[in-house]
Amino acid sequence: MYIHVIRLMTPPTGFQWDPAQCDRCSETFGFTFAEVADVFEDEEFDYLRIGPMDHDGEMRYRAIGRMSWGLIVVVAYTMRGTDRRIIWARPARKDERRAFEDHNRGGAR
Repeated sequence: MYIHVIRLMTPPTGFQWDPAQCDRCSETFGFTFAEVADVFEDEEFDYLRIGPMDHDGEMRYRAIGRMSWGLIVVVAYTMRGTDRRIIWARPARKDERRAFEDHNRGGAR
């Protein structure tokens, strides 16, 4: 049996990113920024937002959330108009996963 997986590389409505950064994320971690965008639409869990942090005059945020298949990730992004511009994403560290889980249990709300 042959299964062909199509990876969405084009930003969905409401998102932007640098294609080279998206490629780097896919090569390093095995997921794309398009897949990471699911974090912001997770109906079961709220994503945990950290920030803003000033980065050379640009306000940046980090979100910790769950991808559609269960992996908890950290996403750095900034707002460009009404779009979220994803800067980088990676799997969450143990302390970040704990913070996310505590947030969704009501401990950090």
